[in-house]
Amino acid sequence: MMKFKDKITLVTGSARGIGKAILTKFVEEGAIGIIWDVQTELAQKTAQELTEKGGKVFVVTDVDVRNLDSVEKATEQVLKQYGRI
Repeated sequence: MMKFKDKITLVTGSARGIGKAILTKFVEEGAIGIIWDVQTELAQKTAQELTEKGGKVFVVTDVDVRNLDSVEKATEQVLKQYGRI
């Protein structure tokens, strides 16, 4: 049973470390994982790893959560893709 099937899960800093571990668990449980990170290459690598395992992932790079404009632009991208967060 997938606990989070088709739920949208956004994790900031999810290209590596704790953020990646958290996002991975949600994706394994059926969530659509949203990767927000400033590290483009690592974010793409993480997305590839998760999709190769059958996960659903959407990557938004160059997101600096210290910058409101950056967060607003990233939010718009997710809402355009899925209509919700």
